[in-house]
Amino acid sequence: MESKHLQFSQDMGYKGLTKKFFIRSKWDGSILGEVKWNPQWRQYCFYPNISFETQWSIDCLQDLTNFIQVLKDERKNNKVIS
Repeated sequence: MESKHLQFSQDMGYKGLTKKFFIRSKWDGSILGEVKWNPQWRQYCFYPNISFETQWSIDCLQDLTNFIQVLKDERKNNKVIS
C-alpha cells in the first residue's frame, strides 16, 4: 500500500501464525509502531511505539486505517469456510 508519510513493511523474521508489520516514518525511518494480530479482539491492531512522542495527521491516520482494512479484507477473503 502506498502512503505519502508512512512505510509499511512486513516483519519477515516473525514466526507467528499471522503477519506482523512495522510502521515507519518516511521522513526519518523511525519505527512508529507495529500492526499485528490481537487474539483477544480477533483483528489486526496498531501497537504504537511508546519510546517517544508522535503526532498523527488525519491523512496518516487514514493511511493506517486503510492498511488495517486491507489486512482485514485479505484475512476474510482467505478464510476457509467449513
